[in-house]
Amino acid sequence: MKKVLGSFLSFLAVVLLMAQVAYSVSYSEYILSTSNYAIGPYDLNDNGDVVWTENDGNDQEIYVYYNGIITLKTMNGLNEKGPGINNSGQIIYEVYDSRYGWIIYRDDLYDSLDPFIIATANQTSQDNLSPKLNDNGHIAWRMFDGNDYEIYRHNGIATSKISTSSNDEGDAQINNGGDITWVERQGSLDYEILRYTGSGPQWITSYSYLNFAPQISDSGHVAWYGTAAGTGIKGEIFFSTGPGHILNISNTLTESDYNPRINSNDYVAWYGKVGSDTEIYLYNGGGTINISNSSFADKAPELNDSNHVVWQGHDGNDWEIFLYDGTMHQITNNDADDESPIINNAGDLLWKRTNGSVEELVLASLDSVTNHPCDMNDPFWVIDDFELLDAIDIWAQGGSCGDLLIDDFELLDLIDFWSAGSYCWDTSAGSYEAGTPDETGACQ
Repeated sequence: MKKVLGSFLSFLAVVLLMAQVAYSVSYSEYILSTSNYAIGPYDLNDNGDVVWTENDGNDQEIYVYYNGIITLKTMNGLNEKGPGINNSGQIIYEVYDSRYGWIIYRDDLYDSLDPFIIATANQTSQDNLSPKLNDNGHIAWRMFDGNDYEIYRHNGIATSKISTSSNDEGDAQINNGGDITWVERQGSLDYEILRYTGSGPQWITSYSYLNFAPQISDSGHVAWYGTAAGTGIKGEIFFSTGPGHILNISNTLTESDYNPRINSNDYVAWYGKVGSDTEIYLYNGGGTINISNSSFADKAPELNDSNHVVWQGHDGNDWEIFLYDGTMHQITNNDADDESPIINNAGDLLWKRTNGSVEELVLASLDSVTNHPCDMNDPFWVIDDFELLDAIDIWAQGGSCGDLLIDDFELLDLIDFWSAGSYCWDTSAGSYEAGTPDETGACQ
């Protein structure tokens, strides 16, 4: 039954190429907004609800898309910015009031209550900036206290200051457990990464490096990019499980690496410069791979908890949207610039499209999946052409797709079943064999 793997090398080379073509995805686009003014920033939750800012010709306002309806959330003659939305339907944004400076508001899409103030100040110099919201309604942000910027946290009930230094702090990020990471500036060439897990700040880095853009997973692990201050050494992507545990996950892959994103599985995506090109890289806990591998620029990756990565890539004419879910897919193909995509855990995509002076906000929902590598069970007792291609795709990607495992010998068995036209259960051998099944699946 077990064939020698080498005898199938030529066959597999052809079939592997076919497998990549056989598996495809398609999305349906919905234009949420079209404007001659600036659109964004924007955010998307796992329910497909969207919040964004848009200039109405006078100032920036907050818009939401919920339950198929687009609503102007603010219309107050004030500037709003920094919107975010969580999976509970809570939204946050900043409002500028000349009496108080920047104020943080929280609202809820799923009830009729009025928005309420999370953070304000008693003078214009005490701005509240860059709020981040988790799924429990907890918020982290930075506030100028009259001396420097500090990091604050609202736990749904009360607000507390969590940074303790006399230096400027910023770029706070919060996970669903309430852990927070941020950057502290200790000098013109010294920016350090800190983490809060409920018992005071912890130093993740403590050396004279430029460290930026920290991201924190739900396990409290942190990814960021940094470079040796003043040395000209290229930027690298670092990953840490806590103080004293730092791993360089991009080491020597590119000339310089930027803007990591981390998910709940501790997968990290970023873009790195290679000559005049930039590529998208993905770290899976055991190694790093180039998932874009194109001859044009790729940047701005985002990923979801299914380890799917979305980014903008240049096709030689304009920016397009690409997706990696084990296979790379080009989602858009037009003459406009499609940029800054994000992806939720349902697989929905959101990005901005620019065509001349017109900007659009595009929401795209997964429409269909053709021959996904996980679909291996129709019809039963038969391995058809597409199921074999799917099995080879799974094998080529490391042998697993969810709970489905395919090693070298199992793949060879599936090739036998495909060649025979069907398979069955051999009761004497206690295994599946190529052959014709009866009505119970046993070999005739």
